[in-house]
Amino acid sequence: MNDEYADSWQEKKPPMAILLLAVLSVAGSYILLLFGDFGSHLTGYLLGSVVCAGLITIFMKVDMNRRTASNVVYLASTSARFGWSAVLLGGIIASGAHAWSIATELAVR
Repeated sequence: MNDEYADSWQEKKPPMAILLLAVLSVAGSYILLLFGDFGSHLTGYLLGSVVCAGLITIFMKVDMNRRTASNVVYLASTSARFGWSAVLLGGIIASGAHAWSIATELAVR
């Protein structure tokens, strides 16, 4: 790399703040499993599925833009590489548990 272009290069990392928000939504979904009312299960389902998947989608979009930018030196992170899939799997499991509880409650009515 030439010295004349050294100032135009930026170092970028994965957007870990977005991934942390996804982790918090999944954690909230698991916490809401402790409550037995319909509203808690519906909120937990939305946190574990829609919110989590949306945040992972935003994470992937921002990460891909950073990886493919022409003036960026991308600093890869192993935790981000495998972390987003673990968070998404946790969200799927949590939303499945909430869906089961919702379906059970609706079947009893």
